[in-house]
Amino acid sequence: MLLDRLAGRAVERAFGESVLVLPMKGGKNAAPSPDPDRGTATIRAVISIAPEDRPLFADRKAGANTLGPTRVTLAGVWATVTAASVADLGYRPIQGDLLVLVDRPGSPHYRITQVDLDDLGAVTLHLTREAAP
Repeated sequence: MLLDRLAGRAVERAFGESVLVLPMKGGKNAAPSPDPDRGTATIRAVISIAPEDRPLFADRKAGANTLGPTRVTLAGVWATVTAASVADLGYRPIQGDLLVLVDRPGSPHYRITQVDLDDLGAVTLHLTREAAP
């Protein structure tokens, strides 16, 4: 476990960048708004942008006249945050929060669409690009 933490910190130092976490609240039927109970903070995260191959209709079965399921390639964007950076933040980011990539030109905004937690306390945040505010 110590080796995993050291490796995570080394990757974060080499490839990490500053991201501003903007906590949001709101439900499926409410517009997102800033969450005053969780503070805005800048942390380090490793951003990955790569093609992602997904089935278009994951829950449908192929019919007799098709050769197979329809697939689509999307630009997948993830942020990997070490357990230490999550601890520095003071809370785990949740679906709906915004991340601002402050080190990149134009400081693009991304909405967190899914949060995956690993057994060492690090999180992978699946991101979707937001329009400029």
